Amino acid sequence: MATRPASALLLPLLACSGGGSGGDSAGTRQGAAEPIEVEVAVDDEVPTVVHLDWSTEVETGAQVSWSQEGGPSGVETAPEAGPSHSLSLVGLKPDRLLNVEILGGGPEGEDFESGPLTVQTGSLDPALPTLGLTEAGGGPQPGVTVLSVVRAEGGLGGEGAAVMLDADGEVVWFHLLPAGAGSTSSALDVDREAVLALTEEGLLRVPLDGAEPVLTEVEDVHHDFTQLPDGTVAVLAREVRHVSGRDLRMDTIVELDAEGGSTQVWSAWEHLEALGLEDADLETADHGRDLTHANALDYVESEDAWLLTMTNLPGVVLVDRPTGEVRWSLLADGTGSLALDLDETLEIIHVAELLDEDRLLLFVNQSSWGPCAHIVELDLGGEAVTQAARLDPGVGECVTVFALGDAQRLEEGHTLATWSTAGVLEELDADGASVWRAELEFGYAFGYGERVEAVHAVW
Repeated sequence: MATRPASALLLPLLACSGGGSGGDSAGTRQGAAEPIEVEVAVDDEVPTVVHLDWSTEVETGAQVSWSQEGGPSGVETAPEAGPSHSLSLVGLKPDRLLNVEILGGGPEGEDFESGPLTVQTGSLDPALPTLGLTEAGGGPQPGVTVLSVVRAEGGLGGEGAAVMLDADGEVVWFHLLPAGAGSTSSALDVDREAVLALTEEGLLRVPLDGAEPVLTEVEDVHHDFTQLPDGTVAVLAREVRHVSGRDLRMDTIVELDAEGGSTQVWSAWEHLEALGLEDADLETADHGRDLTHANALDYVESEDAWLLTMTNLPGVVLVDRPTGEVRWSLLADGTGSLALDLDETLEIIHVAELLDEDRLLLFVNQSSWGPCAHIVELDLGGEAVTQAARLDPGVGECVTVFALGDAQRLEEGHTLATWSTAGVLEELDADGASVWRAELEFGYAFGYGERVEAVHAVW
């Protein structure tokens, strides 16, 4: 829990204790209510987080009902009874009144209640970019979107933030990152108590309740990470080897443990043939060449495998996690294990998602058809890979995305499309029509992210 600001409010919590003897009298209110102090504080670092702390003379359970003007509402139940409780309400709208009421009961039938409490959330940091929202049709699928926002300064190295956007396109949680952090990927931790953000130094874990972030340093980390259901995190990292007097780079997958240690679990250097590379490719590569330039990593739980996307060697590979062997490779030049029968040649691609054993969702930045970004769904189940569907930006015009780009399949066949360097985040329905669109102010780009179920309580 974050340190409470000095400006925290102390509000009376009225407790009514049950008196009398025998089980029949338990829970009966008798006598005057005794006030108990409740500490209510808007977080200093994240003004859309409100902390509640209270205590009683006996162990009690607790139920907290809350609602926000023009915003979310909910009922949160304490995970266990105790003489004191701390709850952080997160993902709230900025500059809105929050109404809270706390109810509970003790082991002898004691009742307590806070009565209505009211506090206003704070304003967003002016360093955050502004967003415009367009909504059409049936609107977006439920949840919040967690992703990185980067200021582009001749690239993607400017200051940025990890943010959480609600269905109204409002920032309801954020963490500002230092200039040059280069965060291209953010996601909600599987424990739903923190956001993970990749920076040029490593993986930053930022608690939702405003507590101090923790950095796990990783050498030569870049672009993307993924998380397993048990909380294990894997990141992309570069490995440099000296070949015929030249330093060449290729990619590795590195797993991070809970103690901050790291282990390389896969290296492209050990799978040249599966990647369509030969010794001659190494001998003729220029000094400093990045032969693979992986740019996206996903863990496929149903396959217990890594899904790796590459740009300099345009393609996607599925890597068996237990053995490190490449199960299949889809390479744009046709040299992979999967034969291709596509109308376009893939030139620059980014995030891929394996929808099932035979279907792959892929963000295409550029192809032989031109520089217009789009998303394709590929059928892997036949003798050759074919295109099953194509999704274009809902504006009906060419959108160029010179870096990054993301696609996530949602419920009801919807797709969350991140047209990254165009500064557009868009939800398309099953027919490809735009139903929700958030646009950043000029000069900012969206990084990788995900739509997840909203989280509002951290005990």
